[in-house]
Amino acid sequence: MATLEKIRSHSGILIGAIALALLCFVVGDALNNSSNLFNGSRTQVGKVEGESMSIDEFQKQVTVMSNVYKASGRQVREEDAREAAWNTFVQSSILKKISEETGISVSKAELSRALFSKDNYHPMLRQNPLLYDNNNQFRPERAIAFVNQLDSLPEDTKSLWLFWENALKEQIMLDKVQYLAINAMSAPKAMVDFLDEMNGKSVKVVCAAKEYRALPDSLFIPSEVDKKRKYDERKELYKTDEVRFMKTIVYNITPTQDDYDQTAEKVKFAESELKNVTEEELTYFISQESDADKPFIPYYQSENDIDPAIKEFAFSAKKDSVMPTFLDGDSYKTAKVLSDIVSRPDSAKISVIVIGSKSIDETRARVDSLMKVLKDGADFSAVAVKHSMHPSVRQNMGDMGWIKEGQFGLDTFDHMVFKMKVNEISNIETPNGTFIVKVTDLTKPVKKVRVASITNKVVPSMTTYHSIYEKANLFIAKNRNSNSFEDAAKEANLLVRDMGPMTENQNSVYYLEDSRQIVKWAFEAEKGDVTPKPFDCKNLYLIGYLSDVIEKGYYPFSNQNVQQNLEYLVRNDMKAEELMQTMKDVADISSVGVLDTFTVSFTDVAIPHYGNEPAVVAAAYKASANDFVSPIKGENGVFALKVLEVQENAQTPSSAVKLTNSIFSYVRDRMFKSLVDNADKSDNRSRFY
Repeated sequence: MATLEKIRSHSGILIGAIALALLCFVVGDALNNSSNLFNGSRTQVGKVEGESMSIDEFQKQVTVMSNVYKASGRQVREEDAREAAWNTFVQSSILKKISEETGISVSKAELSRALFSKDNYHPMLRQNPLLYDNNNQFRPERAIAFVNQLDSLPEDTKSLWLFWENALKEQIMLDKVQYLAINAMSAPKAMVDFLDEMNGKSVKVVCAAKEYRALPDSLFIPSEVDKKRKYDERKELYKTDEVRFMKTIVYNITPTQDDYDQTAEKVKFAESELKNVTEEELTYFISQESDADKPFIPYYQSENDIDPAIKEFAFSAKKDSVMPTFLDGDSYKTAKVLSDIVSRPDSAKISVIVIGSKSIDETRARVDSLMKVLKDGADFSAVAVKHSMHPSVRQNMGDMGWIKEGQFGLDTFDHMVFKMKVNEISNIETPNGTFIVKVTDLTKPVKKVRVASITNKVVPSMTTYHSIYEKANLFIAKNRNSNSFEDAAKEANLLVRDMGPMTENQNSVYYLEDSRQIVKWAFEAEKGDVTPKPFDCKNLYLIGYLSDVIEKGYYPFSNQNVQQNLEYLVRNDMKAEELMQTMKDVADISSVGVLDTFTVSFTDVAIPHYGNEPAVVAAAYKASANDFVSPIKGENGVFALKVLEVQENAQTPSSAVKLTNSIFSYVRDRMFKSLVDNADKSDNRSRFY
C-alpha cells in the first residue's frame, strides 16, 4: 500500500514522463523519416528542370563516357568523363522539358532516316567509332547490324551504342529547336540598308596618337568616388559564379644531396654488375636497374640515334667496355659496348608477305612454295595481295615503306633485313610470325654499334618528402591565424602567391596535379581558415588560407582584382581628359605624334600598332574625304586622324545574307548555353568529388 500511495502522490510526474517518452517516440520517428529524405538528397548529384540524378546513376554515366572516350581513341581522365556525364544529363533534362512544353519530338521514322539512309545519313554518325572498320574506314551501313543485334551485344558495346543513338536523337531535337529560333529572327530592312552602305566602302586615313602610357601613373590618383562610378557603369563586366580565392605558399619537392649520392651509388653498383652480365641476361637486368622508360635497346644504332651522352664512348671504346658512372643533367648513367662497329644501312625500304597456317610445318611448306614462285619471277605485290594473311599488308600490296632498325621490335627480323641487298628476297621466322621480305631500296651505309645503357633519374626520396612535409606542417601549426600567415611567410622569406578564382566544380588549379582536393577544401572552409595540412600535389606541397569568398552575383567593389581594374580604367580616363585638352586646338596632325597610314573597313575593331580601337574606326567612317578629326578618346590613347580617301569597295555579299549567316552562327553557338544558364538546376557534384 505504501508503494501504491507513493505512486499516486507522484502521478503528475509519471504522466509527464510517459508523455515525454511518447513525444520522443514520435519525434524520433519523424527524425528517421526526415533522415531518409535528407539521405535521398545527399545521394543526389544534381537536379535539372525537375529531373534528378543519383550518385549511382551518375557513376554509371561516367563509366559510359569513359568508354566513349576510349572507343574514340582519346585519353581517358576521370574528371573529363565526369564533366561529360554531367553535361549529358543537363542537355537531356533541358531537351525533355522543351519537348514537354512545345510538343517538339523526334519520331522513330526520323531517327531511322538519320541512322540508315544510304546517302542522307546524319553527319553526326561520323563521330561514332563503332561505325569504323579495322582499317579505320567509315561504314555507315554497320548501324543496321548494331540495331538488329542489340540484345546480343556485349554489355559495354550495347551501352556505347545506346549512348550514341540517344546522342543522335538529342542532336536532331536540338537542330529542330535551333531551326525554329533561327527562322523566327530577321534583320530590319533599315539595318540591312545601313550595313550595305557601310560595307560598300572603306576609308584610308593618316592617324597619330598620344598614348596613355607616355604619362606617369603617379601623377593620376583615382578617387574612390570615380572608381565607384566606373564600377556602376561596368558592373556587368564583374558578373561571376560563386568563387574562392586563396593566399598560398608552395614547397617544391626537389632532390637533396643525399638523394644524388644514393642514386650515384645505385648506378655504380649496376656498373660493376654490368661487366659480367651475359647477353641473355641483359634485357631483365636493365629492366631492373634502369628507369622504366629506358629499356634495353638490342639493335644496332647509328650516331644519330644513340644517346648523345654516351655516343663518344660507344664509338670509341672496345667491345665489352663499360663506361664509368657519370651525371648527365638530373640522371646518373653508365653503358656497355656490346659489339664492334659495323657498317649497315641506316634505313631499308621493304615489302613483306605475312604467312601463317595451322602448324609450323604447314607454314614452312607454304613459304617454300611462295619463295619458289617469287624466284621464278612472280610479281611480289600480286603475291602479297593474294597470299598475305594480314589485311593491311594486302591493302598496301605488301609495301611497308622505309623502316629503321628496331621499328618492328623483332631482333631476328632486323638481323636479316639489314644484311640483305636491294631486290633480294628472303624468308624470316620470328616469334611473331613468318615473313617473306623483299628489300626494294637501302640508304647509304653508316657506322653502327650495339650498346646497353642504364639511366637512373635522381628523384626525391621518401625521407626528402617527409622532411619537406614536416617543414610545411610546422608552418601551419605555428600560423593557424590568417593574420599572422603572411607576416610569418615574409619573415621566413617564403613567397606568398594568389590562387583563384576557383569555381566549385573546377577539377584542377593552374598547373597543379591532384589539386581538386584544394578546390573542395576551399568551398568547405570559411574565409580566413588556414589549410589543415599540406596538400600533396605530387611534385610539391601547398599550404595557405582562404583569403576571399565571392558569392554568385558580382565581384564586390572592394575586391582587389576589381580595384586594380578600376584604377587602370579611371586613370586612363584622367589621362584622356588631360590629353584631349592639349589636342583640342590642334590643326596639324603632324604635331600630334608619329603618323600611320592605313585603310579601315566597317567591320574592323583594331587598327595597326594600337590594337583594339573601335572609336577610331567609327570616327573615320563618320568623316568625309579631307576631314580632320581630333581629339578621339580611344582604348590606348587619344587620337587624331585625317581622312585621305573614301574608297568604294568591289561588289560585296548582301548584308541580308551576312546577317542571316550571323544569326545562324549566333543561335547555333549560344542558344543552348543560354538555355543551360537559365535552367532551374542544382549541382551537388562537389559533395562527392
